[in-house]
Amino acid sequence: MLSFDDYHKGNDYIADICKGLEKETIFFIDFNDKDSKSQIERLHKKGFQIGSHTLTHALLTRIPLEEAKYEIEESKAEIEMITGKCDWFCYPRGYYNEDIIKLVKEAGYKYARTTLFKDGKTLYEKGAFHLSYPREEYRGINPFQLARITKLKNFWGHAVEFERYNTWDLFEKFIKWYRDELPKTSNN
Repeated sequence: MLSFDDYHKGNDYIADICKGLEKETIFFIDFNDKDSKSQIERLHKKGFQIGSHTLTHALLTRIPLEEAKYEIEESKAEIEMITGKCDWFCYPRGYYNEDIIKLVKEAGYKYARTTLFKDGKTLYEKGAFHLSYPREEYRGINPFQLARITKLKNFWGHAVEFERYNTWDLFEKFIKWYRDELPKTSNN
């Protein structure tokens, strides 16, 4: 599975790169940009799944529960108005607790995804690898190479990071590997 968080103009480019992988690719989009709704519509028409990332990318454990409930429910409703369904939710920046999990379930989401933090940095999603940018903690191995040598089969990232760190070419190579090589190695 591939997933990409946040509204960003680069999501359309990611969709082009991931052509043919629509059924296993999810975009978690918030509504922080005036183009969010039209991007959701474009990605959905191309066959990609759309998941909720709240209305405003709110850090859900740092706002009142009523506000969190509104963010969770209304973002689902907005996406459903465009796509007809919204089964997935992604906790912005990995902020969640038992109360937030309960609100997500009550809102009717079937699945939720989060991230794990180490020393204040997002490194891994439970069972997935964060495709981002070369960092010191990878000791000189860029995350795309590291993802290729791990046993993980789920990957996630942000278009803003591919743009900021100019790693679009690495991402394209990674997707080629994901498309061509991962199916061969997953039977081992």
